[in-house]
Amino acid sequence: ILPDIPLGWDHLSFENIRTEGAFQVSAKVVDGKTTELTIKSLEGGKGKFWHHLGNSWKLDGQPQTGAFLEKEFAKGEELVLSIEY
Repeated sequence: ILPDIPLGWDHLSFENIRTEGAFQVSAKVVDGKTTELTIKSLEGGKGKFWHHLGNSWKLDGQPQTGAFLEKEFAKGEELVLSIEY
């Protein structure tokens, strides 16, 4: 999600963009870095997302590590990924 942000796009956000696999994704970029992602599964099923938040990040406020999130989602499940401050 947002692997390359164009120079000059220091601040941006979008909400509820539909993706492959029946997911909706929202994102916030601050100072040219992705700071928060919200992923909602519309149908349930397996999802794998490269989040570009760095190796240390949070999932619903809980510390995590790794370059991607992979999990089996329940229908309607929503997760918030954010950077560690």
